[in-house]
Amino acid sequence: MPVPVPVEIFRFGAEWVERALNGERAEPGRDVRHYVHRDGPTTGATADLAWWLGTVPTLIDEARRA
Repeated sequence: MPVPVPVEIFRFGAEWVERALNGERAEPGRDVRHYVHRDGPTTGATADLAWWLGTVPTLIDEARRA
């Protein structure tokens, strides 16, 4: 059975695209990330999972440094 997607994710995505098309995302070095959890809420500023407890898997850490 598929997991239902909260309707907020579509609004969140549409607002992001609108801002990007209006040039709001054009500042150099901008890197803002959000992780959308299965149950709906988002975690701002990082996509790191809460259960990583401040550590990052080696492969992900290496990819970020590349």
